Amino acid sequence: MSGDRTTAFNNNWGYLKTEFNWLDRVLRLAVAKRQRERKAIDRVSKTPGDRASSDWWKGLVTLDGTVGRDEIDKLEVFAQKSETLNYQQQLEEKIQASQEQGVLLGLPMLCNRAALTLFEKHLVLASLAPEVNHRYSRLYQYLQEDRHSFLPTVDLILRLFCRGDNQWKEARNLLTSTSILTQLGLVQFLPLDSETFLNSGVKLTPKLINYLLADRPDEPSLNDLLHPTREALKIKSYTPKKSWSELIVASGLQETLKYMAYRYRCDREMEIEGIHPGQIMVFSGISGTGKTTATEAIATEVNQNITEVDLQLLPDPITELSDLKALKAPILLIKSAHLWLKRCNQTPVYRFLRDRQQHESLTILTFDPAYQGSVVLQKWLREGVVEQILAFPVPGTGDRLKLWKQAFPSPIRVSPSLDWEDVAQRWKLTGGQILAIAHKARIFATLESLETAITQEHLQRAFSTFPLLQNKKSRKS
Repeated sequence: MSGDRTTAFNNNWGYLKTEFNWLDRVLRLAVAKRQRERKAIDRVSKTPGDRASSDWWKGLVTLDGTVGRDEIDKLEVFAQKSETLNYQQQLEEKIQASQEQGVLLGLPMLCNRAALTLFEKHLVLASLAPEVNHRYSRLYQYLQEDRHSFLPTVDLILRLFCRGDNQWKEARNLLTSTSILTQLGLVQFLPLDSETFLNSGVKLTPKLINYLLADRPDEPSLNDLLHPTREALKIKSYTPKKSWSELIVASGLQETLKYMAYRYRCDREMEIEGIHPGQIMVFSGISGTGKTTATEAIATEVNQNITEVDLQLLPDPITELSDLKALKAPILLIKSAHLWLKRCNQTPVYRFLRDRQQHESLTILTFDPAYQGSVVLQKWLREGVVEQILAFPVPGTGDRLKLWKQAFPSPIRVSPSLDWEDVAQRWKLTGGQILAIAHKARIFATLESLETAITQEHLQRAFSTFPLLQNKKSRKS
């Protein structure tokens, strides 16, 4: 990228052309390497049988010209520099300059609002390219040795944008579990009956394509993408990935949570002792204090999936009770359950919870702390509908220190001069907020270089991107 590094993009298409130029270079490098490999295979082909079967390992399309070692070297130098301050940070500065001048850019807006990783951004870009020019489809066909596929496969995207086994594993796990792109259905993997996930083609939904290619992408369109019909999000089931080692809460609270897991495993014996086989617990705390992580740790311990519903996403928090009852989910996590208390008639909720108590199950209701003293909730406690309210406070300095270190596991590089105790003391944050800042800091470091270590400056810069946290500077705790 040449010229004034602070010059803004004129429009969304000008930005996309810059990104597609970068993608062109990445693909040219991949093609050059593939051709070099095939020349080596040609040299070692000894028999007529080798040559007779060469269609599957020689190029499926013919590219004009030859690619020599010098050209490959030039492309490799570009690929290395494109991840450094010389390219990616200049691009970021142009994006920021554009935003300051009111020029709306679709993909950067999506990345910022959805907190996409660099890999997720590149996946979206590579999947968007065939919608702009068929040449990308032909390049994908060549690199995948598949003349029938016009889409990039999961395998190709992982090979193009991941360096090393660790990045490959992280990216694949992201696509199969936690990526917001897959959670919201913005990215589809086709065909659904593919023999392996790696062979699946990656396709963007029409709504996402139209948003990214719009002359003037706008906030309402982005909101529509990130907050789709509530019907699509009302109930989800997933396999937990967290364990006790990842849950950082007070030791007394963790012991109580472990006892919940023990009780779940031994519920038949408990029923003999006159205790309901179904547990119903309230987890009270602000967002990011570990309530979902605690639920996952319990579910991992007892080897069960989690069924989750967030009442905030429902037009009526009562209407889905029949669906939830019919599911008979072993572990049910109901977020924002305090919204039930705002209803004049809690009888349907009361009956639902009583029914859950009669079956071997665990029901966890998350509450905003402001509702912890609610008359209805206290009545449920007295009548034994809810067994206990467990408070999840904002972590103290010691726990914040553990959370910060946990957010940067090996092999992420961290500067030896970074004073974690000072960081933990300075910002009074929840675990969720710490993870969000850590995510941004890793992006800022990667934009400089893949080898750049996380520094205090990266953390400060990441912290400054969350205006609502500016008053969260720690008091001693």
